[in-house]
Amino acid sequence: MRWYSGSVEQAFAEAKKTGKPVFLYWGAVWCPPCNEIKTQVFLHADFPPLMDTVIPVYLDGDTEAAQVWGEKLKVRGYPTLLVLSPAADEWMRISSFVTFEEFKKAFQSAVLSREPFASVLEKAAKGKASDREWRVLAFFDWENAPELKLKSEEILEWRQRLSDRVPRRLRAERSLLAASVLEAGAGADKKSEEAKKIQKKAPAYLERVFFNKDSILAARSLVVYGAKRTLSFAFPEGGKEREKWEEKWIEAARFLRAQQELSVDTRLWTFFPEIQIYDLNQPKTKVYPDPLAKGLEASVKAADAAVTMPMERQAVITGAAYLLRAVHHYEQAEALLKNELEISTSPWYVQASLASLEEARGNKKAAMEWSAKARKSAEGRATRLQWVVSDLEMTVKLDDDKNHKRLKALVRELYDVAVSLRDGFVGRNFTYLEKAQALIKREAKKDPALAEAAFYFLPDCEKYQGRSKKRCEDHFKSFEKLASRS
Repeated sequence: MRWYSGSVEQAFAEAKKTGKPVFLYWGAVWCPPCNEIKTQVFLHADFPPLMDTVIPVYLDGDTEAAQVWGEKLKVRGYPTLLVLSPAADEWMRISSFVTFEEFKKAFQSAVLSREPFASVLEKAAKGKASDREWRVLAFFDWENAPELKLKSEEILEWRQRLSDRVPRRLRAERSLLAASVLEAGAGADKKSEEAKKIQKKAPAYLERVFFNKDSILAARSLVVYGAKRTLSFAFPEGGKEREKWEEKWIEAARFLRAQQELSVDTRLWTFFPEIQIYDLNQPKTKVYPDPLAKGLEASVKAADAAVTMPMERQAVITGAAYLLRAVHHYEQAEALLKNELEISTSPWYVQASLASLEEARGNKKAAMEWSAKARKSAEGRATRLQWVVSDLEMTVKLDDDKNHKRLKALVRELYDVAVSLRDGFVGRNFTYLEKAQALIKREAKKDPALAEAAFYFLPDCEKYQGRSKKRCEDHFKSFEKLASRS
């Protein structure tokens, strides 16, 4: 696949000249779902001809201008797949949890509709959306959506309205939109009126998702990843009704496991619903049923042997280790990750997985050692900053040192990295700095020297201009009062 070779600015200039839309991929080399979309969609033989109708832009989050464009286009989470007009209006934000055929349908629907997403929403609300436009709405990446200039309650209401109005004949779209409502409801404030409405109608939404094999296949993201959260939300008191849906859920997951058109990674994760449902009913368990645990082990072993492409392994192996960890098979998970570390092209991600594994085992020292190794091996402008923040979080959580020696060093390293970047206070970088800021301020109440270490970097804000300068100054000035107590 030959991606556009110029800058993002040049791509939009070309789009205006030719009238072609822009397809923009935003991701990172280490990100498992990014590698999943690459292997399942971008490497498909029919992907290059599909891109002939657009200007295809590959935007790696670690490149020079990536975070600036990420903020302009309201993208943060990796991966994000955008279909944009020549004027950069968003036509669609495609869910990354798709097969090639699903991607093709969603992509072509957006390109042929040539309408801003907000306009498609309005049409659907008035009952005037075409089948193609319903497909745009169904495959929209709601969980990684931009600000739609709506309050969270209004977005919940929109999702319900769409799910209730999609034509019955569009089974896949109906299932996807019902799944979207359940995901939104489970993640919302349980006291909100909209969440209560969704909870009341949850069985009806579940019926749409589990209507038949096609509807299950369409909404497999919810089936694979959302069992515990959705069932807890829909049936907080448990009971016979929840038991019925637990059985249906496990049956659906096993059906998906047998679908060879799905990726190795997706089929492995079909063990997750059964693990979650077992946890839901046996919250203190440390031993899982043999058919579940041994079936998972056998599938992991088969996946490890079958998947040879480095890109695909990046998606599969860390997920497999997580699943082994979930059933407390720590030794097998450790062996899998350490073997992968020898060959991985993104060792920091594997090392971070080992840190999480050791944390789950209660080995604080080992967890912090792996976290430090991950931070030190991380490569890429935005990636380095993210991994320093990750190590900072791990240190705050696990370090028993009352003098905060490691934490102080991490604060200095974090801001050394941040102020060395022209886009240090933009996009994902700024999001991670805000996360770190909250942690440092909390810990600085116990040790003001941490705030002093951060406040030291205020003069570096002079190198920035405009919004970045204001953000930088506000960020470091927030430590001033705490630093004065040092």
